[in-house]
Amino acid sequence: MNSVQILLLTLLTFFGLYYLWVSSKTKNYFNGLTIQVANIYILYILMPFIWTFYHSDMYYSNYKITVNNFFVIALFMVVWFLSLTSGYLLGHRKIIYINPKLRQQQLKRLSILFFLFAVFIFLVFISIVGTEAIYNPRAVYLTTRLGFGPLTFGLAMFTKLFLIFGLFYFRNKWLLLLSSAMLVWVLGSKSTIIIFFIIFAYYKIFIEENYVYLKKFILLAIGGFAFLLTIYFLFSPNITLDELSLVLMYFSQYADYNFNFSILIDELPNFYYGQIGFENNIYAFIPRFIYPEKPTIYGAFQLSYLIFPEAMMKFTGAPSFGLFGPYYADFGYFGLLAIMIKYLFYGYILGAIENSLKRFKNPFLFLLLLIYSTIPIISAGIGGIFVDVVNILIVIILLNFYKIKNNILNKRIILK
Repeated sequence: MNSVQILLLTLLTFFGLYYLWVSSKTKNYFNGLTIQVANIYILYILMPFIWTFYHSDMYYSNYKITVNNFFVIALFMVVWFLSLTSGYLLGHRKIIYINPKLRQQQLKRLSILFFLFAVFIFLVFISIVGTEAIYNPRAVYLTTRLGFGPLTFGLAMFTKLFLIFGLFYFRNKWLLLLSSAMLVWVLGSKSTIIIFFIIFAYYKIFIEENYVYLKKFILLAIGGFAFLLTIYFLFSPNITLDELSLVLMYFSQYADYNFNFSILIDELPNFYYGQIGFENNIYAFIPRFIYPEKPTIYGAFQLSYLIFPEAMMKFTGAPSFGLFGPYYADFGYFGLLAIMIKYLFYGYILGAIENSLKRFKNPFLFLLLLIYSTIPIISAGIGGIFVDVVNILIVIILLNFYKIKNNILNKRIILK
């Protein structure tokens, strides 16, 4: 094994064991950390580890991947991981008092209202792009990358709200889930559809209290892997078990976040001193029909254009530098401080929300849990702190929508 493989194997072991230890403290192994940690664990550590076995020369896009760069990337990952989990454990001792007494009729009205908004946007979207979005949504997805933000983000947002509030009211929750997934099918985004199933799983775990203990967690992990392999073989009937390595080689292509970050470390001419983060947060929320001169290359897209100009200009999905690349591009190693402060706070709030849901089971706390688990109500552009603020404001607006007089917001949102 070479130095990069040893480093990645060390990270795999450390992240895995430390996550299990943190989860043991809360007695739930599928918790608010799971999606975030799994994303980093699989895409940033496991997939690059697998990739190295198929590319022993360590060349990626004509660049030599060096162990020095991977030490830098590993440092960013470890600081993120320890900050998030430390905040989470500290916050898990706290309670946030948000407990409005919603009547079933109010939940029904909200669900129907969100459903009508979603259907309206769905019909507008179909009228613009055509019925091809129904039977070939992926092709439509690749041609609606610019100028369709209000429609795509709006449809996803109202459908999520329909599902979330509906889960607290409708009896047939599986039918609710499938109907929600069908509405966003036309967007052609695999991740968007997967998010709806994650929201459903969160409801089952945190609201219905089907907590996942260690044995069940291990069985679910093995079962999920077996399910993915089964699906792959069903849709690839000519492949044999001897060609299983082809499956791993295919998935290893998702290791590009770290490799792009490695190239960025070598090719970045100067730091941006906050410009990347500022534009990620601001431009993403300005619709192009309001600001026609809105640049097509802004924020982290500037990094994509700098390193991969040809791929960027196709506008079919810009090469990404992952979660940590923009921090490095803005501040260099001082980006570690920004990551530490942000995710220590995020972990703290996440832990408090998760602990609060054991006492107060309502859609508003559930919405906050999703937001701090990186499952936002509305996602725009590349994301950022401003996106999180907007999502939290949506929750506050919903709390006030029916003027719930339960001593909340200005008097009784208490953390203690």
